[in-house]
Amino acid sequence: MPKQKQVFIYFFLILLAIIIIIIIGSIFYFTLKSNVKITESSSPPSITGFATAVTSATVTNSLPSASSVSMSAGAATETVGLARTAERLTCAATITDLNGCVEVNPVSGLFYRTNLANPESGLAGALNWSNRYQNGTCVADAADTCTGGTDTTVAYNCTFTVQSFVDPTDAGPFSGTTWTCNITGSDQAGAGTSGTDTIEIAQALNLEFNTSIAFGSLALGATKENVTTKLNNSGNNKFDLAVSGYGVSVKDHLSFNCTPTGNLSNTSLEYMFKNQFVYGASGNNLSDDDVTNSTLNLEKLDFVSQTTTTAINTKSLNYPNETIYWGLLIPANGVGGTCTGTVVLTTAADNAAT
Repeated sequence: MPKQKQVFIYFFLILLAIIIIIIIGSIFYFTLKSNVKITESSSPPSITGFATAVTSATVTNSLPSASSVSMSAGAATETVGLARTAERLTCAATITDLNGCVEVNPVSGLFYRTNLANPESGLAGALNWSNRYQNGTCVADAADTCTGGTDTTVAYNCTFTVQSFVDPTDAGPFSGTTWTCNITGSDQAGAGTSGTDTIEIAQALNLEFNTSIAFGSLALGATKENVTTKLNNSGNNKFDLAVSGYGVSVKDHLSFNCTPTGNLSNTSLEYMFKNQFVYGASGNNLSDDDVTNSTLNLEKLDFVSQTTTTAINTKSLNYPNETIYWGLLIPANGVGGTCTGTVVLTTAADNAAT
């Protein structure tokens, strides 16, 4: 083969190899380029066959809110317990936390006379039992607990142990106001939005007194003065007292029926509020009908004036008290034996402001 022809063939093969290399390189380059991701970081980007990007976001906190607050299952008026006893009143609410109900903790409640200034201040704890109570550890309702996950609501109950001397609002000096239950849910960021409900506390007149008025043994024509009956007001309103009595049956004009002989008229028994007296001089005769003493004004217990401690026995509190003094005259003749009768004491609310 001629030498010129060989050179041409070699040159053609070299050119063909270069073209093939360029084509293969281009294919590899564009394939690699389509699979490359660049990771954002503070350091220079690195190019690999495959990479990931780290993402982040912060969800802001949403404080809890209280709604559907209901005191005593929606009752309009609540009557507190018997004398020297307490009534457990429950205030319910739904607590909502849009970040999830698992974040709700704690839930607290206040129960206070609505017109009370600054109900969250004053005596520590729940010691101002005339007009303010608190519960810092309300509990989740077993029937509607938080299930976690996407659940955002949970029901809570706040219980308040309300004393018998709590200020009434259906009558008396505080008749222009009510009682308010205020419930607040909190999470790790703080207290949320409160919810409230109102209710009336009913007036309760609770009179305590010794039920025996004993004059002992008396001779015919004898007089016994200033036998006492102590009165306690363990209710929640000031009151006056009406007095009446009978020997055998109502309105029989008697104070005592004697066995085996005779009776004593109702004028034989006299009484006086607050002060001792001389029989026949200044006492009031027992009457068949209620006679109200409008000057008694037996106040209710004002708990603020009591000594406040963390543990208080309400049975031994110093309830307001007063005394009735009694006097009896035995006729000079016509009676004998054991004499018994009945005195009726009836409370009459004194609703004047004190």
